[in-house]
Amino acid sequence: MKPLFISIFFLLLAVSSSQAAKKPNILFILTDDQALETISALGNNGINTPNIDSLVRAGVTFTNASNMGSWVDDVSFASRTMMFTGKFLWPASKLKGNEDPPLIRAFKDGGYETYGTGAWHVGTKDGMDSAFDHILNKRPVPLSLEETETPFTAWNHDQGANWENGTHLTNLTGESAISLLKKATSQEKPFFLYVGFNAPALPWQYEQKELKSIKSEQLSLPPNIKNRHFYFSLKSPKKISPKFASNRYRDYYLVIERLDRHLGRILSALKQSGSYKNTIIAFLSDNGINNGENGIIGCQNLYEKSLKAPLILAGPHIPKNKFIDTSVYLQDVLPTLMQLAQIPKPKLCQFRSFVPQMNGKETGPWEDILGAYCNDMRSIKVEDHKLVLYRRKTERHMKLYDLIKDPFEMNDLSQRKSSSNIIEKCLDRLQRWEASSGGMLNIRSYFTQPDVR
Repeated sequence: MKPLFISIFFLLLAVSSSQAAKKPNILFILTDDQALETISALGNNGINTPNIDSLVRAGVTFTNASNMGSWVDDVSFASRTMMFTGKFLWPASKLKGNEDPPLIRAFKDGGYETYGTGAWHVGTKDGMDSAFDHILNKRPVPLSLEETETPFTAWNHDQGANWENGTHLTNLTGESAISLLKKATSQEKPFFLYVGFNAPALPWQYEQKELKSIKSEQLSLPPNIKNRHFYFSLKSPKKISPKFASNRYRDYYLVIERLDRHLGRILSALKQSGSYKNTIIAFLSDNGINNGENGIIGCQNLYEKSLKAPLILAGPHIPKNKFIDTSVYLQDVLPTLMQLAQIPKPKLCQFRSFVPQMNGKETGPWEDILGAYCNDMRSIKVEDHKLVLYRRKTERHMKLYDLIKDPFEMNDLSQRKSSSNIIEKCLDRLQRWEASSGGMLNIRSYFTQPDVR
């Protein structure tokens, strides 16, 4: 019996090793503050993104992927903390910041060798050290400009930030990703490679010659560019003009086009390695940003322009050139990758996989979608409608939008008598989300009664 037992043992070991070898590699590319509309394949003729477009054609694009919100001004930090810990908004806000990110740990425990480069922006400045087995060229977030006697110029290398010894940070991150990719593809184990681009977050820096590719006066602006907002105030400029918005769009697009070029270099290196067909590529951002839309500059708000961001998955067993408008959270991406890699989701992870939706299930993983910014704002998307609540000192504001008829959120329906039922429904759902996300507010009283503190 002993020879038979030994034979069975080695057969099972061989099968186990074969199954491990078949696990898909993961190439996880995360950008910073990239709005959904910045991809030419999604209908934007003002920007050229051939390499992101290639991922759109090769995989599944979620057109309603949102950040759950933030408890601090640094929205990207909050989004990423939720993404890599799996915790909802308020539980994530209580983390000390030096914990080993459990969702990366799950891939390590599942047999993956992990690699990381670029901007991490989760926990402490050294948080990346505990997250990955191999690290190259980790970058600070946010970037700071050097003080100079001359005004800011995008191509002035002396002002630092994205410029480091004459080389743009996007270039450095791309080169580091390729170096790690070469190392990862030479190993036996499946790899998880994290690539964190600082772009397109501020400051927007580029070479002067790049201005030739985009003319601000030729860009089409969306209809919701406004000179001011009823709640948010502007410091500089005091009002948003079409010219200001056009120039801002131009600068924003230029840094995204540079990012796209280096994405192309990474994808080429992956193909040359021979590992492309067994690699799942996730391309996404942590949140979007308003560049004058609705009279707002920045991402500290709950408009769709700031909540939504690109989310694309491509690779083995993933449908090609498919667009899904089901609402999901950006933070659902790692539970999804775990299911695709057949790795158990940690029990502490509150976000959900959207693999069923990629495979054709029409209903989403969530009945409705929460948005929150500190204790100043809440939003909820229920069916076709979105309710937004604002609070400041004694001010209380309510806005209701039909996102199908009014995707730019320009026409408030909250004062119509016919809206009372959907408002009540949204308030009920918001209260339910407040409880399940770890919040402590009584939504109705806190956001509607001036005397409630």
